[in-house]
Amino acid sequence: VTISANDVQLATYDSGTISSTLDNSRIMELPENGRNVLNLTQLTTPGLEVGGQRANGNLAEALEYVEDGAPMLNRNFGGEGNSTQAQLPDPDAVAEVRLETTNSNAQFATPATGIIATKSGSNGFHGSLFETARNNAIGIAKARQNPSNYSAPHYVRNEFGVSLGGPIIIPKLYNGKDRSF
Repeated sequence: VTISANDVQLATYDSGTISSTLDNSRIMELPENGRNVLNLTQLTTPGLEVGGQRANGNLAEALEYVEDGAPMLNRNFGGEGNSTQAQLPDPDAVAEVRLETTNSNAQFATPATGIIATKSGSNGFHGSLFETARNNAIGIAKARQNPSNYSAPHYVRNEFGVSLGGPIIIPKLYNGKDRSF
């Protein structure tokens, strides 16, 4: 019998930072609604709430997301409605999401920070196809107050997509091998 575990360490012992990390394999394995990385972070990170927009009961301005070193949105001075989040990368493009919710490093301006690292390019072509399907064909959970003949409205939701990565090649104009990805 072989028993193995893949626990996520919440506290580091060289600092008081409390963090949670989602690597690409966990992002691809965990079910998500709408292919939004913030949904997964909220479900897997203690203290994260409101769809990944607040941490530890603080205001939304106390949590910032950084993608490859650049802040995704300045909630105090920019963006529509100041509470909207910038466009998140597709889960296929994310290598890792690390959320530091307490005692974040001094290089970040907020008490809590979500650090998103995207995959780097390569000379080989790689990609994936996906379909996300949700419907009520199998059945629905009924509430106690629903009558016995209750039927939910018809619901079908299918999301299809493709992800492709590799060098940028424009025949007879540009060969991006070892340069552009």
